[in-house]
Formats: sequence, C-alpha cells, structure tokens
Amino acid sequence: MATTYHVRKVAKGRWGITAAHSGWVTPIGNYPKRSAAITVAKLLAGWRCSVVVHSS
Repeated sequence: MATTYHVRKVAKGRWGITAAHSGWVTPIGNYPKRSAAITVAKLLAGWRCSVVVHSS
C-alpha cells in the first residue's frame, strides 16, 4: 500500500505535511509557503505515492 502525503494549513502562514500509511499518520514538517510544502511532498512521494492538497 502506498503512502499518501497530505498538505494542509495548520496555522496562519504555516502549511504542514503529514504522511498517512496503513492507518498511521506521521507529521513530516511545517513550511511557511504553500508552494514549498507541495514541492517537498511531491519530492517525498516520488512516482509511487500520492499528494493531496487540502484547501485552506
């Protein structure tokens, strides 16, 4: 089963990345810009995993 990386707004001006795999949710990190968080999530996901960006 592949991991899904979620990008969501966690605070004003902060975007967080979490990884969900088989019922486990692991926080990866927080970033000041949405585009930076999406880029990091895509790099971590590679071609086997998926990235879900939640709107603010």
